[in-house]
Amino acid sequence: MTGLARLAGRRAAAARGHLVALGVLAALVVACAVGVLGQVEQGVRDVVRDSAALDGDGGRLVLRTRLLADADAQDRTVRDLVGDATRGARTVVERAQSPDAADTPFVTWTVSVDRATVEPDDVERLAGGLGALEAAFKASDAQSRGVVVSGGLVATTTSLAARVGAFRQVAIVPVLVLGVVGAVGLGRVARQLVAGRRPEDALLASRGVSGRQLRALAGLETGAVTALGAALGGGAASALLAATTGAVAGLGPRALVAGAVTVLVATVTTAVLAGRQLDDIVRAEPRGSVAAGPVVTAVGLSTLAVAAGWRLAVAGEGAPDVFAVSAPGVLLVVLVLLGVQATGPAFGLLARRAARGRGLDRVLALRSAARRHGVRLPALVVGLAVGTLVLASCFGASVALGGARLATLAAGADVRVTVATSGPVTGADVNRAPGTAAGAVAGAAVVVRPGSVGSDEVTVVAARPGDLEVVLRDGAGITDALRGGPHLGGPAVGEAGLTVPVHARLDLPGPLEEGFSTENLSLRVTGSAWFVDADGRWAFVRADGVELDAVGAGASGTLRLEVPDAGPWHVVALDVAADDVLHNGSSDDASLAGAGGAITVEVGAMTGADGTAGPPTWTREPAWTPADEVAADEVPAGTTLRWVGPGGPRDPAAPVLPGVIDTSLARALDLAVGGTLPVTVAGATVDVRVSEIRDTVPGAPAPAVLVDADALRTAQVAAGGAALRSEEVWLRADASDAAAAAAASELTADLVAAGAWGTTHDDVATVAEPRGTDVPAAFWTAGLATVLLALAGLRSTTAAQAATREGETVALRALGLDGRRQGRLRAAETAWVLGAGTVVGLAVGAVVALVATPVLVRAATGSVGTMPLAFDVPPLLAGLAVLAAGAAGLVALHARTVVRQAEDRDLREVSA
Repeated sequence: MTGLARLAGRRAAAARGHLVALGVLAALVVACAVGVLGQVEQGVRDVVRDSAALDGDGGRLVLRTRLLADADAQDRTVRDLVGDATRGARTVVERAQSPDAADTPFVTWTVSVDRATVEPDDVERLAGGLGALEAAFKASDAQSRGVVVSGGLVATTTSLAARVGAFRQVAIVPVLVLGVVGAVGLGRVARQLVAGRRPEDALLASRGVSGRQLRALAGLETGAVTALGAALGGGAASALLAATTGAVAGLGPRALVAGAVTVLVATVTTAVLAGRQLDDIVRAEPRGSVAAGPVVTAVGLSTLAVAAGWRLAVAGEGAPDVFAVSAPGVLLVVLVLLGVQATGPAFGLLARRAARGRGLDRVLALRSAARRHGVRLPALVVGLAVGTLVLASCFGASVALGGARLATLAAGADVRVTVATSGPVTGADVNRAPGTAAGAVAGAAVVVRPGSVGSDEVTVVAARPGDLEVVLRDGAGITDALRGGPHLGGPAVGEAGLTVPVHARLDLPGPLEEGFSTENLSLRVTGSAWFVDADGRWAFVRADGVELDAVGAGASGTLRLEVPDAGPWHVVALDVAADDVLHNGSSDDASLAGAGGAITVEVGAMTGADGTAGPPTWTREPAWTPADEVAADEVPAGTTLRWVGPGGPRDPAAPVLPGVIDTSLARALDLAVGGTLPVTVAGATVDVRVSEIRDTVPGAPAPAVLVDADALRTAQVAAGGAALRSEEVWLRADASDAAAAAAASELTADLVAAGAWGTTHDDVATVAEPRGTDVPAAFWTAGLATVLLALAGLRSTTAAQAATREGETVALRALGLDGRRQGRLRAAETAWVLGAGTVVGLAVGAVVALVATPVLVRAATGSVGTMPLAFDVPPLLAGLAVLAAGAAGLVALHARTVVRQAEDRDLREVSA
């Protein structure tokens, strides 16, 4: 073994140029891989630490039981159980005891995590182990008289762990492409190293060195050199990441794996090539080739392409699995390989067409590119680099759109301000104007209420469609979807409000009880009205009631309804109520049992409205005697007459509202567009006709229903109920989708500073930063790395061509081609190959981007449904420019090498 090591050292010294190139390339491959993996891990860490779900109850798990006599042993047992369940994750366990004088005190343990220090691996450990903690606690001797477990840490870590896994899955694509390009480059340098030692290997073979020994020699020196290069490359990349983004936990093991794979690929490739070369040297006859090899290769690659494409096609619109996320990388590599394989016949066809014309240069260049696989090898690495850049461009732009869309859908709008508690409109509904005055470009008053469809709970969102479509960043089409619902219309009301004349009569045919006199009886009549202004703001106004001596011939009075502000307002509904029968001004003494009787109320023509606002447009008769609606021994009270403005439904019990529902509700109830569902909100049930099904209803957890607020309030008021008030105001910041989060924070600060609606920071929710924005950086890093590796592969290929085609150079010189002409020929040959690789890369990259980007975006952002696609053109052009400039320089260098060879008179033609 000592002699073998000494021989390996001498061989390495003799071939140090190729070995240095191999070590440098290994360092570059590992550095690029570690850089991509580091960016992915950094992005994963940001996903976890930026998650607001870890705040509050979502970041805690509380265990509660009775205190045992041995409190210390109980505490140790619980902490041991927590340690087993958390599997070494960073957690904080706090114990608290609540005094209870009447019984044994309660004791609680709160398990939580610190967002500032938590790592993705901690989240995955917690998600895998915390679920069993409750059962373990209940089965232990630490509990006393039952256990109460609360908090959302289990659900939060499970959700975050799923996002972490999906985030890491996306990194498979750039790492896979990077690995293929690196393997091609390493293989090419290894082939040069082995080919340069052919005379030396022949000498060793003549002295009895076996193939096994030669493979060991090659593997030993290659492994040592590439291991050193991998260590240097990985260390440099890790140091750079630590300096720029901070230390990345969990990167070390992944860097070791990347380095080990690189060393293994280089070592095995070199050993195999060395063994094959020695076999060729000792073989009596030259090694033959399999004629069907290209066909078999094409069939195999096509099968892989079909399998990868099928996996993408069946991925659906949900969260993709690891196989679906891996498919884009496989598809990109396979299609580029097929495209490069097809360039051989294509160059042959072009050469035959060129041969029909004049000139020899183009024919020679095309025939050389068609016949030599080694010449076409740069097309593979260039095609992969270009394809990766195209995929990174599409993915980067699309994930920004998809992440922003998801964040906006989850938030509902850039800024959501809670301005009121749930309930009916009292006075005027919220005015959105302070939001636009603070800098918002659009605002909408929104109702967000829990509701139900049968036994299923839903979230009901209601707003004016036109306002909501402008506020939402994903609101296109909402106005059309909610068009056609019932709406009330009514005459305009002046600033003086409405004056309503009423006449009431109370008929008491029977005698009153002793102590009651008809002279002391009166009837209280009240009125109220619903107004709507031009912006869709609803208002509810009550009139001061009038007390009328209504016994006998009756009495008349006037109700006055004042508008909330200058408006302009329109009256859409009016109530006049026989509110109560009074005795001596008090309803408590109005015990009229046994008297019987009836109430008659007449409403006259109202003034103050620019149009009819009363008789003859009442939905019931303007005067009514509801004696047949009550028992003979009761005097009716609270009898209400309601007028509904023109344009309202004539059958208020059965309005149908157009609505938008999300896919989860559609699947749960098996609904399609055109179907109807009864939605109950605030005690009233309305029928909603499904006009559109969306992936998500903005701003509402699934399942949810979106309706027109005017139509909903119309149905409520027309049915005799009260209109719901808007609890929230949604605002849109003046910024692009990518900058929405930052702009929303600034707008919130302005709202609080201005005191809009009495807002504090606790009343405001803003859109979050788009998810998955760190993943494109990994893609772009991989794209840049593939460009560098492609240039390294091109350099190794041209160097190999210059070394192995010296005889061809001498032969062409003998035929009369001078050095400059041969340099132009070789440059044209390489340009054809690189151009073909670029075309293949652009075509394949575009196809894979269009097919695979939706899957990758869903994995990176957690979005579901249809994904918007876009291309980030400037970085793509910059990457292509770097590749083109580097390739042009290497081609020029190769051409100068060929010129020098052609002009070197010491070179003689040798037999291949």
